[in-house]
Amino acid sequence: DGISDGISVIDREYRIVNPNAGIITMANRGETELIGAACYRSYNGSDSPCPGCPAENTFKDGRVSAGQIRWCVPGQKARDMQIYIFPLQEEEGRVVQVIEYAKDISEKVALERKLFQSAKLAAIGTLAAGVAHEIRNPLGIMKTSADMIKRSFNAGEQNYELAGFLIEEVDRLNRVVTRLLD
Repeated sequence: DGISDGISVIDREYRIVNPNAGIITMANRGETELIGAACYRSYNGSDSPCPGCPAENTFKDGRVSAGQIRWCVPGQKARDMQIYIFPLQEEEGRVVQVIEYAKDISEKVALERKLFQSAKLAAIGTLAAGVAHEIRNPLGIMKTSADMIKRSFNAGEQNYELAGFLIEEVDRLNRVVTRLLD
């Protein structure tokens, strides 16, 4: 009970035999409610064992197992849990119960998601900067060329007007690139 993480003993039918104070707090239920209840129902609000349940693996092969499970305890927000399962064997070696150690890793998972999102945004920023550079170089040459063409004609001439349209469109594309970077 001195350990704040959740610890419980679970039998082969996934019934909770002995919960510690940490798991009682995590499940938001009383000890008498938990003892004898199915772990998947009490901890996850489910009608069957959790997908990828590490206890199932330990009951099958008798080895320590671990997994990450999302708990959706009724009345609480969902939590990401790291679960470790340790076998309790009878003399013949058959696993009769398991000790489940559950650690709430929701904050860690949320931080990892934010870090991943930040990395994606950084990659998008790098891509946008590269694309902007590759677009702005030819646009600069086009604008300079159009300006030189415009200067070689008088106002009112067709080429003067066409060069003016070209300069306006280059400026419009530069604004698009600026918005992309922003």
